[in-house]
Amino acid sequence: MAKAETYTFSVGIDDEKRLQALNHICNPYTLDFLNQNVLDLKAKVILDVGCGTGLLTVELAKRVGPQGKVIAIDISVEQLVIAKNYAEKHGVNNIEFICLDVNSLTEIDVHADFVYSRFLLEHLKEPYYALDQMNRLLKQGGYLLCENAVSYEAMFCIPESAAYKDWQQAIMLQPKLHDTDFFIGKNLYHHYLTMGIKPIGYHLQQPFISDVEDRIQFHLALQSKTMQNLLVKKGYYTSEKLLNITDRIVGLMKQDVLVTFPQYIQLLGKKDNSK
Repeated sequence: MAKAETYTFSVGIDDEKRLQALNHICNPYTLDFLNQNVLDLKAKVILDVGCGTGLLTVELAKRVGPQGKVIAIDISVEQLVIAKNYAEKHGVNNIEFICLDVNSLTEIDVHADFVYSRFLLEHLKEPYYALDQMNRLLKQGGYLLCENAVSYEAMFCIPESAAYKDWQQAIMLQPKLHDTDFFIGKNLYHHYLTMGIKPIGYHLQQPFISDVEDRIQFHLALQSKTMQNLLVKKGYYTSEKLLNITDRIVGLMKQDVLVTFPQYIQLLGKKDNSK
C-alpha cells in the first residue's frame, strides 16, 4: 500500500504467490484472534486497508454476512483484480474494492465499525499518519485491529544454516532501503492511546512455517526486483551475490528444517466514545 515505486516488494501478479503464502501462514491466527475476542461482526462495515490478493478479505466478508459490507483498499490494480476474482470464485459479493493509496484514505466516504490492517505499516514512511486516517474513518465505539512486526531478529532456522543467516542479514536491510520502521508493532499500544483508542486485546505471534511451498515463497521476498535493484544500487550486494543467496535459501527451505515467521503483535482497540 505504500507507493508502488517505493515499496520494498513487487506488487500485483509478481507478488501473488508470496502474498498467498503469507495468508496461508497467518490467516488462521487472525481468525483465531477474532474468535477469542468474541467480536460480533454481523451486518457491520469493515475497512480492510491493504487487502492484497483478498484471501482474508473474503473471510471478513463472510463474517459480516449479506447485511454487512467490506471495503477493501489497496494501491495495486493487479492485486485488486486477483482479489475480485477470488471473491467471485467463492460467491462473495458484499465487498467493494477501491484502488487507493493509504495516505489518501480520508478521500473515501465511510464510517467503519471495524478497521483492519496487517503488515502494512512497516512498509510506510509515515505509518502514524496512516493510522490517524484509519482512526478518522472509524465510528465511535468501533474497533481497530492491526497486526505488525515487532522483531525480525527473532526468526530462526533449525538446524542453523549459513544460508539462512545470509538471507536474514539481507532482509534486515529493508528498513534502511526505504527509511521505514520494521518494528512498528512495538509502538502500536502507545499510539492507540494517543488516538483515543483503548487496547482491549493483544497477542504476540510467531508461527512456524511448516508447508514447504509457503516456506519457499516467503523466503523468495529477496528475489523481488524492486528490492534487488535497491540493494545493488546502494552497494550492499552484487546481483550475483543476491542470486547466490536466493538459490541457497530455496534449497534450504526444501529440506527438513524448522523455520519461523517474524514475530508480530496483534493489537485490538476500541475507540473511546468520550474522545
